[in-house]
Amino acid sequence: MSKSFSFLIIIKQILATTDGRDKLFKVLQYSLKLNDWLKNSKSWIALISNLSLARKMIRLLHGLDPLLELNMDSFKNVDATMINNIFSLLSDGADDMICLGKLKVIDDKWIDFATPISDRSWFITIFLDIYDLVKSIQKEPTMLKKISLAKLICDLIFCSIDVFKLDVSAGWQNVTGLLSGTIGTFKLIQKKL
Repeated sequence: MSKSFSFLIIIKQILATTDGRDKLFKVLQYSLKLNDWLKNSKSWIALISNLSLARKMIRLLHGLDPLLELNMDSFKNVDATMINNIFSLLSDGADDMICLGKLKVIDDKWIDFATPISDRSWFITIFLDIYDLVKSIQKEPTMLKKISLAKLICDLIFCSIDVFKLDVSAGWQNVTGLLSGTIGTFKLIQKKL
């Protein structure tokens, strides 16, 4: 079997997963955003907006994952993983409100309420993920862990701009969003090889 055919099969397998569709759409979305930013145009604005909404729709009810990891025993021993799950649940729940508001399923006033909750909760989960990953790298450094750290740093920069209302060029979020999506897609491909 040729390498290009094998690669197409891997891409098809990735697209069959929620996370895979999200990552590939993210790469496309931020490639187009970066293109428009570099050319100072709005050629792809409608597609970019639709990709953003599609990614939110793909991840609807994603918050059930951390919710399933929480149980009454979790609250007996509060640790970083439990705190991360709580903030992941808040972030995903807020993202669901944003998505449903954009779809006009609920009043779009919820978007303004949910956006800072989503941003701040995501920031905390990224920070906790970086903390855990750095500890893990110190114990057993691997190339994949270092690649994961690079992705999380991109996510942290991207998210910090929204959380702290940083007055920086849109290029920062376009580049870090694209890098994060590309690294995430690369990691999914590596798992399939």
